[in-house]
Amino acid sequence: MMADEPDLDKLKADLKKLQDDIAALSKQAAAAQTAVRTAEAELAEIAKTADVYDTSGPKMQDELDDDKTVIARKRPVAELEVKDLKEKLDKRTEKFGEDLKKDGDAAAAAANKAKQAAADADQAVKDLQGKQAAFASLKDQPKATAAKLKELKGLLNEVAKAEAQDDSVSMYFNVVEAAALADGITIPTPKDYRKQVVDALADIEKGKETAAKKKADFDKANAAAADARKKHRAAVASRRSDLLKALREVKPDP
Repeated sequence: MMADEPDLDKLKADLKKLQDDIAALSKQAAAAQTAVRTAEAELAEIAKTADVYDTSGPKMQDELDDDKTVIARKRPVAELEVKDLKEKLDKRTEKFGEDLKKDGDAAAAAANKAKQAAADADQAVKDLQGKQAAFASLKDQPKATAAKLKELKGLLNEVAKAEAQDDSVSMYFNVVEAAALADGITIPTPKDYRKQVVDALADIEKGKETAAKKKADFDKANAAAADARKKHRAAVASRRSDLLKALREVKPDP
């Protein structure tokens, strides 16, 4: 290659870099265009909403000011009309509000109780599933132990094979592996295994009873919470009519 001859590989690499840069810039430009369109749409929505409020906002303020003027004019008249009942009416209104708040607190407490009951029911199901999994593992234990013994036998065969071939490294490795495997194997007596099975089944039955009880507790708490919530919502919805009825029952001192 002559000294002034261009390096084709370098030119190809430079071209590839330029193409990659152009692709990256195109991607950035597309992302920027998307961001601009999104911003334009948001600004248009803001402008549209604000334009509407330019008219409706002042109108609503004027309406509120007029209403407050009527209130300021009518309230003294109303207070004069009720005369000595005003203090009693105010106290009755205050008590009515306190009672309504108590209903709201009771509804919230019932909801929290139902939430806790749901968590307890879920935990009881998880506990039952854990006990069922433990029993499944216990049932599989003889099969698993037999598989480990087969594996142990295979390692001991490798030990014998290595010893016959005078392969001390292989013999040492396999005997160490065999020892570790053997130390991890526990074989209960038939009596102990039967007891484990009986105890595991008893745990499952106890778990089923607990799960059923927790489910019943949740159903009861959930129903109570629904009733309390319904009662409170109804009381809030009818607050003014109920309060007015209660106030009509207030009588002056004899």
